[in-house]
Amino acid sequence: MVEIEASRHTLQIVELLPVLMQAIKIVKQNKIDMEIDIKFEFSDENYIIKADEFLIDIFENILVNYLKRMREAIDSGNIEKFLKDQLIDHSDKEDVEKKLAIIREL
Repeated sequence: MVEIEASRHTLQIVELLPVLMQAIKIVKQNKIDMEIDIKFEFSDENYIIKADEFLIDIFENILVNYLKRMREAIDSGNIEKFLKDQLIDHSDKEDVEKKLAIIREL
């Protein structure tokens, strides 16, 4: 945080997807001791944003923290709770119950 506050970086126009793909590649190669397969879908449109060089660090941090929490949930036997928490973040309540039913069948 101090580094960001102390610096005066200018924002540049950046294509989002190549930065995200690079962060995923770095995480897969260097940061994680588990096999991961990250898939996502985007429309054909370009995602252009204004950002500085910290953007890739932000993506890496999000990915590493998510995978760390998932690993802790697996190791402690709380994977269903972890998945439910993730589904709640991104779905309505009825949809969560349908998805959890599918997970339980696995």
